[in-house]
Amino acid sequence: MGMIDSFRPQDNFSCPVCGKVLYDWQSHDSEGLLLFWQEWNRNPLDTELPDECIGDKTEFLNAYTLPAEFMIYSYDCDCPYPTALLCHCDNGLWNRTEMYTGSTEDMQFAGQERKADYKMRMKWLDKELLP
Repeated sequence: MGMIDSFRPQDNFSCPVCGKVLYDWQSHDSEGLLLFWQEWNRNPLDTELPDECIGDKTEFLNAYTLPAEFMIYSYDCDCPYPTALLCHCDNGLWNRTEMYTGSTEDMQFAGQERKADYKMRMKWLDKELLP
């Protein structure tokens, strides 16, 4: 299993189906070095990597920035699909986060989702399939 980074958006987001507030967000779109990112910061705030693996911690953290656009996911509720947020950066600064729903362009999780899974997830988002 690969390493993932953790994220904290500025605003609280809830599952669009069950309504549970979601706190744990993760992504494979970033460096995957167990980094902790917070919205409105250009670089990660911390890492879970041991000190002996990274050398100077400040220098290590300042070496990383996020891509212009990336996805984060939460599995905090009992729903069958993760809740996804689409995040945006300007000049490396994470400054905008939006719910990734049926109204968001390119809904098929950036091509990582089979067509049948995509259709089932759309039914779930429309609350046709409740957990």
